[in-house]
Amino acid sequence: MERMTDKHGPRLDDAMNREVQSLIDGGVEARSQEGRMQEPTFDEETPLDPGARWDEDQDPGIGVSPATADERAELAKAVASVQWPATRDDLVRAARDDFAPDRVVALLEELPHGDRTYETVQAVWSALGGDTEQTHTQ
Repeated sequence: MERMTDKHGPRLDDAMNREVQSLIDGGVEARSQEGRMQEPTFDEETPLDPGARWDEDQDPGIGVSPATADERAELAKAVASVQWPATRDDLVRAARDDFAPDRVVALLEELPHGDRTYETVQAVWSALGGDTEQTHTQ
């Protein structure tokens, strides 16, 4: 076998040839089969609404309301720069540093003073008395 390059040895040349062989041999076959695959049909009865929330049709016993989800997301955005686990003071400082709305800072200031640390935004939200999703088995 004639060497293709002098940058590496014949063993590496052979290994590289084996790696691309399926692309060379099966490439045309695979592309032609893909072209014959039937695309999924579009259900014209279902109107498309790009602004619709995915959770609006959730079982009310499982999910949270869209307003609650938005409030929790705003809280998460306000403390995005904090290093977890975080204390109440860390959370308030991060919210102020990131120019969070005053009502979000005030909400964080309602957390109890002390050495308690919060592992996640969900833990902070729960400590503030916010609604959380329930599992489908509860």
